[in-house]
Amino acid sequence: MSRDPKDVMVTVQVSSGSGARPAVDGPARALLPTISALARQAVPRLLEGVVIPLALFYAALNCSGSTARCSPC
Repeated sequence: MSRDPKDVMVTVQVSSGSGARPAVDGPARALLPTISALARQAVPRLLEGVVIPLALFYAALNCSGSTARCSPC
């Protein structure tokens, strides 16, 4: 997987709580994904987890003929 120069570079300072020297000398670097890469992963999950179940529930509610409404006392 090749990285595009437009990818964001984040510098993280590595430290250990025991006072021992970290295995990595200097800051560790982590690449953050681009917005389009995040969207490619998020859209299918959003559809599977929210939109499709909501549509199925709404269709079942309409097919059942439920007319439950909030009525004033």
